[in-house]
Amino acid sequence: MNDIYAAPSAEVGNQPATDDLFATAIGPKNTDYYLRYLQKSEGSPWQASWNWPAFLVTSLWLLYRKVWLGWLIYVVLLPIGLTVLTAVVGAGLGETAGTLIYFVGFAALMLAFPVWGNALYKRKLTALVDKAQRLHAEREAQRAYLARHGGTSWVVVTVLIIIPLLLGIVAAVAIPAYNEYLEAARQAAERSG
Repeated sequence: MNDIYAAPSAEVGNQPATDDLFATAIGPKNTDYYLRYLQKSEGSPWQASWNWPAFLVTSLWLLYRKVWLGWLIYVVLLPIGLTVLTAVVGAGLGETAGTLIYFVGFAALMLAFPVWGNALYKRKLTALVDKAQRLHAEREAQRAYLARHGGTSWVVVTVLIIIPLLLGIVAAVAIPAYNEYLEAARQAAERSG
C-alpha cells in the first residue's frame, strides 16, 4: 500500500531518508502539504506546482522556510539582472522594447517562484536531510540536527517587518523636524542679512 504522506526515500550511504526526517526538517507548519509534494514529485527534481504563499508574499515565504539562496536570488540577483536586461534592450531596440521586456520579465519573475517554489524548497530539504545523515549515524541525532537547522524562521521575517516600520516612524518624526529647522534657519538668515 502506497502512503501518499510518505516522503521519498533518498538513499544516502546505507540509510534511507524517511518521512520522519523530512517532517522534522519541514517543521510543524504545513508538514502534510510539503510531504505530499515530496511524494508526488519523486523522480522529478523540478516538478511544477502552485504555492500561494510563494505567490502572495514570495520574499517572506522564502525567509520563513529558510530558503536563503532563493531569497538572495529573488531579492537581489533577479532584479539586478532584469534591470540590466531592460537597459540593454532599451538602448538597442528603443525605450518601448525595454519597457516591454521589463514587464514580461517582471511577470515571469512573479510566476516563477510560486510555480517552482516547492521544487526549490524540496532541494533545500533534500540537501539538509542528506547532510544530517552524513554528519550523524543515529536517527535521534539526525532529528536533532534537522530540528535545529530546518523548520521555519519567524525571527528573520519579523526583523524585516519591524526594521522598515521603525525606519518609517523615525522618518515621520525626523523629516518634519528637519524641515522646521531648515525654515527657521532660512528665516534667521533673512533677518540677519
